[in-house]
Amino acid sequence: RSRPARRPRYRAVEAAKAKIADVVARAHETPDYVGAEGAKKRARALKAGRAAHEAKQRAKECWDKGDKKGAHAESLEGKKRAADAARLHKAAAETIYLHRNGGRPDTSIDLHGLYVNEALGYLQQRLKIMDRGDKLDVITGAGHHSDDHIAKIKPAVVDLLKKKRLRYEELNAGELRVCV
Repeated sequence: RSRPARRPRYRAVEAAKAKIADVVARAHETPDYVGAEGAKKRARALKAGRAAHEAKQRAKECWDKGDKKGAHAESLEGKKRAADAARLHKAAAETIYLHRNGGRPDTSIDLHGLYVNEALGYLQQRLKIMDRGDKLDVITGAGHHSDDHIAKIKPAVVDLLKKKRLRYEELNAGELRVCV
């Protein structure tokens, strides 16, 4: 065994370790909360939402110019686009929910990647099927990956639980255990 023959292999192993560490670090920074299909569906929904907003802006501009007929047409277009956006957001939420919860037991629900109103809807559905005395682990996330690093889902979940007078304990910064 000659020492120089080992060096290229050692360098290759070290390079591979560095690549793995980089991939792991990036995955932690931007975890895949929504899945590829959920991301596509959410992007389509957001695009439809922007189109709805633009149509409503055009309606206002027409109205301001005195073009009531044009304003009405743009307003109808805005309403149609808004309905499309709502339908697309619902489809995106379903895909994201299944991505996070497929194969998960009924005693656990992961709300990562959902909008607050979507997360609350799925949580309420789950609570309805639970029996009195059951425990439900609710993964809300701690807000680390939110744009402003502030949790949005967890405070809304806590408010809902308080309104329903359900007991809960905080397991960690992003998970609650609810006593149904």
